[in-house]
Order: sequence, then structure tokens, then C-alpha cells
Amino acid sequence: MSTFPESVPQEVINKHMYIKANFVSANRGVIFINFALNSGQKYRIEAALDPIYKKIPPMKKIILLGMIMTSSFALLAQDESTVHFGLKAAPSFAWLKTDSKDYTANGSKFGFSYGLMTEFNFTKRYAFATGIDVAYRGGKLKSIFNSPNINGGDSVFTSEQAMILQYVEIPLTLKLKTNEIGYLTYFLQVGVSPGVNIRAKADSKTTLQDNGVTTSASKDGIDIKDDINSFNLSMIIGGGVEYTLSGSTTLLVGVQFNNGFMDVADGDGLKANSNYLALTVGILF
Repeated sequence: MSTFPESVPQEVINKHMYIKANFVSANRGVIFINFALNSGQKYRIEAALDPIYKKIPPMKKIILLGMIMTSSFALLAQDESTVHFGLKAAPSFAWLKTDSKDYTANGSKFGFSYGLMTEFNFTKRYAFATGIDVAYRGGKLKSIFNSPNINGGDSVFTSEQAMILQYVEIPLTLKLKTNEIGYLTYFLQVGVSPGVNIRAKADSKTTLQDNGVTTSASKDGIDIKDDINSFNLSMIIGGGVEYTLSGSTTLLVGVQFNNGFMDVADGDGLKANSNYLALTVGILF
């Protein structure tokens, strides 16, 4: 639970807490958020999480930290023109990029992501944009293996997998906006998105060609969560347009490219990065 030190005047809390937060850290189960007012005064919010924090799996602490950051910024952003909340949905095409010699990319998967948006405007044209997303990643991979058979020929094994990976992600981005032109405001958005894998499934098809005879077998919905890294980190680049509906309510439409930095597979046989291209539609209040 966030608490303000007694030295912070109540009138400051009520009127001026929208000024920038400039540092976040975690130390021994306590989250510290330092912030400064325009006047130069500096204060600190402390969220004591011990002993709960210690019991949370390391890869899932990122979700808790993001929720605390969002809640704390909301407390600071009492001015209605400074903070905006919203909802979004994003149909996407996801694919896997691999450098493994035994695997090749074999197509993309259609997905659908959704989430909550929060924007903190620190000037009229610049904002810190974050939120919580449920993102669907994945793609299709193919591998071919040759093996000598007893007749002196080769048996050819072909394996195809369509992977569906689901993550909870917290985008951390800088949003740069133009001045409003009519009812339209154009924006560019860049940042990173840490995420935790919550689900991993695969549809598999295996084909064997041996002495001119082809046999195949397939299985859908295979649980591959143990073969997927729990944590992912990706880069976000996007842009779009906002249309003012009324007051501070805006309709948002944009395109976002998400490029994975980390290997999604947890093993030595496969190395692959997850990417997707999404059309984002949302509304900010």
C-alpha cells in the first residue's frame, strides 16, 4: 500500500501530485518511487511488500512492479488533463524468426491481443504510455531430418509445428504527439515491453517418407509451456492517429511492430525470437 510521508502537505497531494516521477527501484521487498514538483521539492512513495514480495516467482515480479507503478502514477496524476485511461484491442500477425540450422520459419499465426492503456502526459506533446496487455504470439516452424534406412536409402522426417504463445506484458513507451490538426493528433510510440508467459500450446504434424511410402500423424493442443522461457522482452515501434470525440475522450488507431529480443524457447535445440505486427484500435478517456 502506497503512503505519503507526513512532510507532504495535503494541499500538495490534492493539487500538484501530477508532476513527474523520476526513479523507481526495488530493495529488499520495498518499492521506492521518487518524484519532484516544479518547485524543486522532492518526495518519496514507499510500498512495503515484504514478506509477500519474497514469495512471488522472480519472473512474475515484473507484473506486480508494473501495477504498483501504474497505481502510484495515478495517485500523482490528479489533474484530469495529465492522465488518461483506456481500452484497446489489436488483431495481429505473429511469426517466429530462427537461426537454428535444423529449423526454418514456416509462416505466421493470426492472433488477437487486448489490454488496458494508461498515459501520463508530462508535456502537451510528450507522454509516458504504459498498461497491461494480454498478447498472443507464436508462429510456424518446420524441420526436416534425413536418416539412412535398412534398404540403403534415406528416410525423410518432416516436422511442422504451429505455436501459440500467450503473454501478460507491460509496455513501457514514450509517446510523441503532434499538435492537434482539426480533430486529429498524430503520434509516434517507441519503447520496450517485458512479459511473462502464461500459456503455450502447439499443433504438430509429422510426416515420414520411406521407400516411396508416406505416412503422417498430427496432434493439436500440445502443452509446450515447459519448453518456453517464462520471460520475454521486446522492442515496440509504432505510430497512428487519435481522433477527438469530445473533451478528453479520443479514438485511437495505430500500427505497432513488436520485435522480440530474447529466445522464446527454453532449450539447446531451438533458438527463436517472437515478432508480431498489430493493428491497434482503442479509446482513451
